[in-house]
Amino acid sequence: MEREILSKIRLYELLSRLESSPGDCISLYIKPSSFPHCTNRLSLQPQYNMYANEIRESVNIKTVAQVVERYDTGAAIYWKENGNKYIVLPPFPITEDKISLGKFDASPY
Repeated sequence: MEREILSKIRLYELLSRLESSPGDCISLYIKPSSFPHCTNRLSLQPQYNMYANEIRESVNIKTVAQVVERYDTGAAIYWKENGNKYIVLPPFPITEDKISLGKFDASPY
């Protein structure tokens, strides 16, 4: 897993690229108090079970959990079956847990 710090412009570029990419996607917005517990209880439609397992494994990596805890803004997770998968620590706190299936969702509210 790679770690990269994105400027505001590069973050917008990433979100735009994800929004225009084809294929199924899971978008998760997790508030700080729910991380990583929300993902450990993640229950999705059968076709997304593989995604859920991969997400659980990734957020429970010690380094990931420590960084999310340190920044205390929660996490936005963008996961596709094929292609890159992202755990983004937003510059603003996420205030509610949200799951979007099938299509990329860049709006946490």
